Amino acid sequence: MSALSWIVAIGGWFVALLQFFFSYRERKVQHAEDYLERTLKYLISGPHQRAVGLSLIESVWLPKKERLDVIVPVLVSQFNHIMLEADESALAQEERNVVRLMLLLRRCLPFSRDQRHETAELQECILRKANHHGGVPITIQTLRLWYEGVGGDPTYFDAESGA
Repeated sequence: MSALSWIVAIGGWFVALLQFFFSYRERKVQHAEDYLERTLKYLISGPHQRAVGLSLIESVWLPKKERLDVIVPVLVSQFNHIMLEADESALAQEERNVVRLMLLLRRCLPFSRDQRHETAELQECILRKANHHGGVPITIQTLRLWYEGVGGDPTYFDAESGA
């Protein structure tokens, strides 16, 4: 075989390896995007599915520290919904979900793209819940602890909630 044949053969293998590498990366990214979408769909599909979605975030996304900038706003929205508008027929499951959500949010907030906004939204929701009787029943003491846990001033909470 001549040198030119070797160069062409090596070049062909190099191009094939590049194609394999790029298609592998593309499939991996697409798989991650699909998995994220499926995870987020669990959160909006009802109380039991929400519990599954929270488990997926806790076990898959949080340890990797991936896509939390997308996940945190959805978690905040879910927290607001459960706190203020949870379905009466599923309160037992939603009580557990809201506790898990708060614990998860406290771990995920540092990875949020807009942490100040997300924290302010959580604080506002907790303050509203202190004077709102819909949604999941949460004691005023728990609300105060959560408010303080997301950076709120407990004195302000006491003044606003009448505690």
